Amino acid sequence: MISVSEHLTSVNWLTLILGPFVGTAFAFLSARQLDAGRRHRERIAAANLALFALKQQYNDFLLYRKGYREDVGRSDLSGNEPVWSFLKPSHMTFGNYAVDLKGISFLFEHPGRTEVFDRLEGAQMCYRDMVSLATVATQCAQKIQERVVKAEREHPGITLAELEPEIGKDLAGQMTMAVIGLGIRIDRNEDVYLKAFSGLRAAMIAELDTSWLARFKNVWVPNGGTTLVNMKKAEPKFRLDALPPLPKVLAGAVAKMPED
Repeated sequence: MISVSEHLTSVNWLTLILGPFVGTAFAFLSARQLDAGRRHRERIAAANLALFALKQQYNDFLLYRKGYREDVGRSDLSGNEPVWSFLKPSHMTFGNYAVDLKGISFLFEHPGRTEVFDRLEGAQMCYRDMVSLATVATQCAQKIQERVVKAEREHPGITLAELEPEIGKDLAGQMTMAVIGLGIRIDRNEDVYLKAFSGLRAAMIAELDTSWLARFKNVWVPNGGTTLVNMKKAEPKFRLDALPPLPKVLAGAVAKMPED
């Protein structure tokens, strides 16, 4: 029969042998848990930044579309004027938002998400293109206004048809292409932003809410799932069907351009 002293001695030896291993394992698991929690929070932050940038791009699109439609459809136009005369200089300042693809590269860790990135990159291209073309249109419109003022001062009573030679064919042609190009983009590109946002958000939820950390939070914390930026529908005043229609001559030019 083992004496009490012998039993205690064996327990002490067992503690001495297993204690460091247990302590090390606990420290290792704690460090891994903390690291996983940090990575999870960083990914949520990156996801929200990407979604916020895309949401702001869409807001810029809505604001510019509203201003464009109200400008080309203003009441002092008959709709039969030259296309270059429809648009005035825009005073809108774009946010120049961009999605940080590197920040959400963790989505590439799983296959089957190529379409998400294709739509996202398509939205980035549409946004950059709109900002660039809007800038060109404003620069052309400012030059046209300067030349119109000069022509009217030198030739009182000059008609709109007579103004084009004073403006210059190159400038008038550049402005015409910018006005038509913008008309095409703002009429056809809304779904590009909406599909990119909904696709990216769905992919983020699928990625972030299936991690073991998210599943653990869902068990122990009410509504513990990942909270991501969302986007409401456009207010009625920004919807396309609530805006002034394109002048017939401009609508005809836009309609002639084939859709992708």
